[in-house]
Amino acid sequence: MPPGRCGFSFCRGGIYSCLNAKFLFRKNIFLFSDCVESSEYDLTAENTFDLFEFENHLFNRLFEDAEQVLKNIFSKFKSNFVSSIETKNICFQIYYICYRVLKKREAIPPSSELLARIHSAPDIFILENTVNELFQYTKNQFNGSNGTQNRIIENTIKFIHQNLATALSLEVIAEHLHISASHLSRTFKKYCDESLTEYVNKTRIEKAKEYLKDSNMLTYEIANQVGYNDATYFSSIFKKYTGFSPSEYRQKYAPHQHFSEQNK
Repeated sequence: MPPGRCGFSFCRGGIYSCLNAKFLFRKNIFLFSDCVESSEYDLTAENTFDLFEFENHLFNRLFEDAEQVLKNIFSKFKSNFVSSIETKNICFQIYYICYRVLKKREAIPPSSELLARIHSAPDIFILENTVNELFQYTKNQFNGSNGTQNRIIENTIKFIHQNLATALSLEVIAEHLHISASHLSRTFKKYCDESLTEYVNKTRIEKAKEYLKDSNMLTYEIANQVGYNDATYFSSIFKKYTGFSPSEYRQKYAPHQHFSEQNK
């Protein structure tokens, strides 16, 4: 053990690790070393993004994607030895996301009993099971009443996300779902509070924003990837929804990238 104040800090850190490990390991059996390299993990930034993704997927009925986000969150908790307090705080936020989304859909929100179980969970495995139960309840509430309409919305959204680069007219989507275009239009508007065309445009722009931040593709290439054959029209739609041209958006949110493109 290191001498003096350093030794005290070292011991205090070890005690904290023991207490936290009791939460993180099912059988509470540990192996400690005086030289451990921990991976860097920006908890706040990463989990803020994860929670945003989870809520977005849930709101759009992309349940498989939402479930995968939850799996990723708990995987990070375990691999990065996140404290029980921080872990539960994130789970509280997951509860309130489910509550908020269901209230907006005029469905029955989750019971406060689930919130209490999150608070009292003795280890991460029970906590994960509780959050999974919360997710399944939320999913069932989406699919419970008006099941046929919900399936139409879920299949519509899934088809849109899988075919962003193609022509996505109301008629094309309706044909894929084997329903009339008028029925699809009315159903989507009623349950999503926006027109199908509006949703398609927003989804395309969100995907374009990802490409602008995370890839070296030129604007016309991105336009094609998200279903716009005319780069000029794409730029005008992009500015309508974001307030920026594609090049302005890239400069603001991905300044580390350098491009020779002249007309974005």
